[in-house]
Amino acid sequence: MTNAILSLIAALIIVESNGNPTALGDNTGAVGILQIHPVMIAEANRLAGFERFALRDRWNPMLSKQICFLVLNERRKRAGYTEWTPECRDYCINLWNHGGKYRGRVLEAAKRLSERETLAKRVRGHLLALSDSKGSQRLLKRGNK
Repeated sequence: MTNAILSLIAALIIVESNGNPTALGDNTGAVGILQIHPVMIAEANRLAGFERFALRDRWNPMLSKQICFLVLNERRKRAGYTEWTPECRDYCINLWNHGGKYRGRVLEAAKRLSERETLAKRVRGHLLALSDSKGSQRLLKRGNK
């Protein structure tokens, strides 16, 4: 479940700010890579049970991800989602932003990220196989001398 939420957060970052930690929202008080509003800081602190985050933390990419993860994960659990299903994913997307075409944009970003990750894994696999076969060939040549 954690990996699924982290993948969703990566897609949210693309849609919200394209990874720009200094992004400013549209006069609603949202800032940072995840366009966090002040009310979301209050919600994260409420869920944490203490004043864990400050408004300035919205500018910090690592802390922004922690805020998002805390809110999505805790609210998901409290809503009764124990498995990562399309309904759970949509619930989390709508928690973060429930604008008209937002869900589609997030899903498209998640798809692109997944395709890039799959391609990167395939390339790494080919490179490892290539380096392994060359290494094996060198060992065979040395053994024949």
